[in-house]
Amino acid sequence: MIGNSGGFRLVSFDSGKLGPTVCVVGGVHGDETCGLNAIEVLERELAVGGRLLRGRLLTLVANLKAIRLTRRFVDFDLNRAFGKSDAFGHESQLAKDLAPYLIEMDYILDLHSTSAPTRPFCAGALTNRHLEMFWMTGLEIYTHGWEVHRGHTMLIDEVNRLGGVGVIAECGRTGARETDKIAYSTAIHLLQELKMLAPVKLQPTASHTIVRIEQIIRANSDRVSFTRHFENFDPVKAFEVVAYDDGEPVTYHLPFAIAMPTQGKLQVGDEAFGVGIIE
Repeated sequence: MIGNSGGFRLVSFDSGKLGPTVCVVGGVHGDETCGLNAIEVLERELAVGGRLLRGRLLTLVANLKAIRLTRRFVDFDLNRAFGKSDAFGHESQLAKDLAPYLIEMDYILDLHSTSAPTRPFCAGALTNRHLEMFWMTGLEIYTHGWEVHRGHTMLIDEVNRLGGVGVIAECGRTGARETDKIAYSTAIHLLQELKMLAPVKLQPTASHTIVRIEQIIRANSDRVSFTRHFENFDPVKAFEVVAYDDGEPVTYHLPFAIAMPTQGKLQVGDEAFGVGIIE
């Protein structure tokens, strides 16, 4: 263990041979378990005879207090706290405590899950390095542009700023066994593609789809109702009424794929959905 502030746990596995430093992250949000379960299995396998062929693997359990409370965060969303002047409380300090370790990371895979069922997908910046990392995860869908609308405040954004490559993997619905499997296989796929683990026959990816987040639609009131149930990346027609916000229809002038629709109770300013343009 190389870092444990009481707020996070960081463990290092070093091959002793030249190669990249890769960090697999779970628990940025304390109520999302797939990353924690993937890290537990990965650490156990390395402890009982698994061997890194090159480079160094870091496993980061990011927000121990939120995990103990089974809450997304304690005071402030950790994935909005990096470089954010209005961040406060536990997560503001946690982001500062994590910062010195992030400069060591060549790649960071941040494992997440969602409250509703979704096809697994990655999110990150649109650079050749990020796309290459995405291709190594074995997932099929890559979204980019969230950071333009949210500001560069996520953990992966901070790693990007420091010269590394950070990608989020949204692995499926929280608590589903299949989501845990996808989180683990995504991490293994990346490590094998980087030749850090012994090669095995990898499941080929059927195809890759790149989705640009053109706009994030936010709630203007606490009275948002969707017109039907939307799955992540469902196609939406131009000018189709997606929802009503305080009685006003919410539409978009182009066909798009709806991204991360939040169909629960929304407050003013909350993200309702992203407008995804398939490239």
